[in-house]
Amino acid sequence: MNAEDENQEELVARIRELEEQLAGLKDQLRKSHSVVKVPGQLQDIFTEAEKRVDSYFSDLEINPEKGMIDIDGDRYILVRASALSYDFIHTVTRMYADSSPEKAFEEGKNFLFDIGHVIGREDAKLFHQKIKVDSELEKLATGPVHFAYTGWASVIIHPESKPVPGDDFFLKYSHPYSFEADSWISKGEKSSQPVCVMNAAYSAAWCQESFGMQLSAVEITCKAKGDEQCTFVMAPPDRIADYLKGYQKAEDEEIKVPFFFERKQITERLRENEQLLQDAQKMARLGSWYFNLQTKNLIWTDELYRIFEFKNEYNPDLYQNYLSRYTPDELPILKDHVTAAIEHKKKYNFRHSIVMDDGRIKWVYCLGVPVENKEGEVVALKGIVQDITNEVQKEIELESFFDLSVDLMAVANDNYFVKLSHSWSDLLGYSLEEMYSRPITDFVHPDDVAVTNEEINHLNNGEISLHFENRYICKDGRVVVLSWSSAPHSATNHVYATARDITEQKAEEEQLKLTISEKETLLQEIHHRVKNNLQVISSLLSLQSKMNEENLELKRLYDDSINRIKSMASLHELFYKSIDRDRINFEEYTNKLVLDLLYSFRGEAHNIRPEIIVRDVFVNLDTAVPLGLLINEIITNSLKHGFHGRENGKIYIRLQKTGNGELCLEIGDNGSGFTSGIDISEAESMGLILISSLAEQLEGEIKRDMNRKGTHYTLRFKEIIL
Repeated sequence: MNAEDENQEELVARIRELEEQLAGLKDQLRKSHSVVKVPGQLQDIFTEAEKRVDSYFSDLEINPEKGMIDIDGDRYILVRASALSYDFIHTVTRMYADSSPEKAFEEGKNFLFDIGHVIGREDAKLFHQKIKVDSELEKLATGPVHFAYTGWASVIIHPESKPVPGDDFFLKYSHPYSFEADSWISKGEKSSQPVCVMNAAYSAAWCQESFGMQLSAVEITCKAKGDEQCTFVMAPPDRIADYLKGYQKAEDEEIKVPFFFERKQITERLRENEQLLQDAQKMARLGSWYFNLQTKNLIWTDELYRIFEFKNEYNPDLYQNYLSRYTPDELPILKDHVTAAIEHKKKYNFRHSIVMDDGRIKWVYCLGVPVENKEGEVVALKGIVQDITNEVQKEIELESFFDLSVDLMAVANDNYFVKLSHSWSDLLGYSLEEMYSRPITDFVHPDDVAVTNEEINHLNNGEISLHFENRYICKDGRVVVLSWSSAPHSATNHVYATARDITEQKAEEEQLKLTISEKETLLQEIHHRVKNNLQVISSLLSLQSKMNEENLELKRLYDDSINRIKSMASLHELFYKSIDRDRINFEEYTNKLVLDLLYSFRGEAHNIRPEIIVRDVFVNLDTAVPLGLLINEIITNSLKHGFHGRENGKIYIRLQKTGNGELCLEIGDNGSGFTSGIDISEAESMGLILISSLAEQLEGEIKRDMNRKGTHYTLRFKEIIL
């Protein structure tokens, strides 16, 4: 080894010795000057925090060749302090020149507060992991030290502070050398309000991350305002206002509390509302626009791109593309509206069609509003466009339907017609304009106005009306009768109706009613006269019977004939009185016939009990006459021959429907009955011959039950229809 090498080694060793001495001196200097000044009870915790932070920053490496500043594996950057305070605030103020200076200043502070809050929270998370601290207070203590080492400010924590978990957390602290206040002071400019918003935000976020609770910090005095110190208070958001009252001076403006999370939530709600607005515009097929008159720059919401069928991307020719959708006839109308809006500062609205690339036609509703600058000049237009193609198409279809319909169709609201088919004009002679301009009841016959108003009230209450009839007076004085079917629609508050002209039908009905009435009167008269004639015959036979009382057989024949005639006269009397002239209630007739026969043969005092069961049987005259005569013959025979030597007994009549249009008659008594072996069809007595003949006339089958005591017949037949 030569002398030169030995000198070089000595020099290197000396350099190392000097570096160690310098490091020792720095360490002594740091130990003799605390970075953070705190109350005595917190001194030990903060002293330990300084050691840990100092150890962390001892690994600082600056490498200009790579453009890197590295501390313990994490990259840092140096930023000029004024860029994040004085310069930033003034830049934002210029950007918000159209707002008041106070509002612009506030917006700049809000930006810085949010940035500082995020940085403080993320630094705290990483630093707590790096230096491995667990308790809330230990985590908090590293914050002010880290704050000082990174050049934000030195920190003094005041004695009244209570850094404890929960609602009682309170911290009062000062930043003697705040980078934000110094940036204003170095520019020689005094602020009207506190400026250390990033300091407040960073410290609040660090403590919030340390204690796991939301905290807010507010600067109450600021050197940039001319105060002696930059002083802050920190507390939970719901308690901070109470603490501030103690530091608020009467002459000072109200201290505003910055809430990072509240603004974040407001931003999120605004974003959600913007999405809701977009969804609402899509559902309503409606979009908004803004048009700068100087630059011809047109700004659209997403929905307008869909309506006009353009790609949703930057398009410097969007305004010209928009104009290309207009038809040649309607483009001048738009230009007239725009010119009037600019010159007269009035909004405009109109409906027009647009043509798509494939030739399809759409309909839109356009609204435009002028936008003025501070000088009152119109510099822009803004408004909305709504796609109303479906609605217009329905209008066109409805118009065509009304125009082509031969029916009387109407839409009404509040006693006025709002839509009518042309057939109304053809029927009543009024023009549609005349009918739209006058109340509905002006056209109604005066005698029908009250009932028409009542029907309108029912419709207004949501009731459906079917087959309502009223009379209308034509322009030439004619009266027509209309039949209405109407229904209200709650969504439109309109009544939709169709009407039929039933004037001729009503005239025919009246004529038919008159004809029926005349025929009913004639038929009634016929039944009345037949009944009277039968009564005359009965009276003559009765007179003849009395003249031949000595001839008992002849008197019996007369009496039987009289009863038969009375049975027919009773039928005609019932038909004469019946509401339904061609049918009678056979139960009523049967009861009368049996009572008359009992009185004729037994008088008022008798012990023959009738049992009559006839339910809901109505028959015509052609069936009633033979059926009545048959019942008359059987009951007459029972009363004459069935109860010899007996004072009491029972006769019964049961008539009912059996299905397939058939009727079943069961009739008889509990008397002595027939002589054995007599066949009804071969009997020679007048009564039995009539029974058989009448059964044949009814086209029925009659049977006699010989196995039971008394006389018992069963007859099955159908009503005679000629």
